[in-house]
Amino acid sequence: MPLQELLAQVPFIRHLGVQVEDFSPGRVVLSLSAEPDASTHMGSMHAGALFALAEIAGSAALSTHEQLVGMRVRARAGEIRFRRPATGRVTAHAEITDEMVDAVLRELARSESAEIVVPVEVLDGRGSTVARVTGSYRLRGPAGE
Repeated sequence: MPLQELLAQVPFIRHLGVQVEDFSPGRVVLSLSAEPDASTHMGSMHAGALFALAEIAGSAALSTHEQLVGMRVRARAGEIRFRRPATGRVTAHAEITDEMVDAVLRELARSESAEIVVPVEVLDGRGSTVARVTGSYRLRGPAGE
């Protein structure tokens, strides 16, 4: 199933209007348009909308990596560092590296769960960084294992 269809199955993601801009297993670029409902009183994109987009990108990158497909993924913590106000359409870029996957698989060989920290960069339409987000996730093997 295409990633856009998978994301659309989650009511909150559908409500936000998150779009898939680019995708390969373990790497996603998602976008969010500046809608009035996602804005602050000053016209910039709301911090919650930026964080939601970044968290969705991190989760999608994890859930689509070939070696992690089928794992149960749960968000545990997140941190956002704002660089500048965002106006207009923004994109969130997340990638799961081979080194990150190797560390998860080593931990899962010793334990029933593993933690991974996923960095996400949020850019405005000019390609300037508006926020850097790190999401911490707990992974467990597929259900039934």
